[in-house]
Amino acid sequence: MKNKAHHVSRYAFSAGERILPDANVWLYLYSPASIGLDARIVDAYANAWDTLLEKGAVACIDPIVISEVINRLLDEEWLRLDPPDPVTRVRRYRKRKDFRQSADYTAAARVVEALTKQITADSTPVATPFASMDIDVMLTDFGSGSTDWNDQLIVETCRHHGCKLLTNDTDHTEGGIEVLTSHPRLLRACP
Repeated sequence: MKNKAHHVSRYAFSAGERILPDANVWLYLYSPASIGLDARIVDAYANAWDTLLEKGAVACIDPIVISEVINRLLDEEWLRLDPPDPVTRVRRYRKRKDFRQSADYTAAARVVEALTKQITADSTPVATPFASMDIDVMLTDFGSGSTDWNDQLIVETCRHHGCKLLTNDTDHTEGGIEVLTSHPRLLRACP
């Protein structure tokens, strides 16, 4: 079933309404400037965030989304601390595990810890409803190549907790939930 998309800049948030920001939105709101995100996109979601808070909507967070945020922030810190050599394109830590076992990792993890604590302080945790999901159907959809596994989990979490998904991810076209976005392609795909 198609999702229903609303343009985030025109959406009227309401008190008590449950919103699940996707990982990309948390990154727009809390990433260090070194990531170099598109300022127009960041502004759209920062304005929506301000309105969400002003109207008393509830920002929710689940383990899948926070895991995606942490992993992306760690990758960005790894790249910042260990950029590829300009000539050879080789990095000191060729794999993330090598980075994780390095002396540089603790500093990177502390940065990510601080950003993640800000996110969790500004949100309400919700549990994943994994035990009630139709895992066989979800795995079949995943196996067909038509859906991302984590995206399915996020959609099911939204459905279970009555959340709208705040996202800039154009993959969120299916699931029968409401999505809030500024992405033109997602808005066209889910009228």
